[in-house]
Order: sequence, then structure tokens, then C-alpha cells
Amino acid sequence: RGVELTLEHGNECRVRGNRALLRRLLSNLIENAILYSLEGGQVTVSCARDGAQCQFTVADTGIGLDAGERERVFERFYRTETSRSQRQGGAGLGLSICQRIVELHRGTIEIESKKGVGTTVTVSLPADQSPPQ
Repeated sequence: RGVELTLEHGNECRVRGNRALLRRLLSNLIENAILYSLEGGQVTVSCARDGAQCQFTVADTGIGLDAGERERVFERFYRTETSRSQRQGGAGLGLSICQRIVELHRGTIEIESKKGVGTTVTVSLPADQSPPQ
């Protein structure tokens, strides 16, 4: 579909956690961003340390969400725009799984979105304070 994927990285950021779950978290967020991007759109993934937190951001230039949808996207089985969701597939579990993974790692997840403009998901997780090995 011609969606451009860009990775931006700031300062080094390490978190301590379950590698498989963290991989699933990022994979789900990136897949959603690509899936709901318009043809020729852009998805940007960034990571940087902000004090005692590591912030991971996935931003897209996709279809976006209205306020009512934003409030519900973390609900299990909730799917936006039924006709579009049925064509795209999925069970409406991706973001609820992401939220649970973030909670298990003592972090937060937030969504900013504007219909027709795009969506930005920001995950903040406690930074690993131990020295690199």
C-alpha cells in the first residue's frame, strides 16, 4: 500500500521486562498503524528516554479516531467503523492486549488522534536503571 515506515531514536533507552510481551506490544501497535494508514501514508516509530521513563511512540497519518472511539479502543472486542473492521479482520483485542502488557510492566499507554489526520500512541515504561552489561 506504499506506507512508509520510519524509525527515529533518541538517547539510549532500556526497559526491564518480558521480551516476548514487549515485542508483541510494539508489533501490535505498528501493525495497527500500518493497517489504518491511508495509501501512501507514513508510520513513525520513536523511542527515547525521558528521565526515569522510556517513551515509545507510534504515529501514523491514517484515518484517525473521533473522541468517542478514542475512549473505547482499549475495550476488549471493540472495533471501530464496523464495515472497515470487517474488511480488515481481527477480533478487536489488539489494543486491550497492549494495555494489559503495559500495565504488567508498570507503565502507561495514551492515544491522541484526530479523525482524518492520524493517530499517535505513546507508551511510557520505567527505564532500567542498572548499568549496561
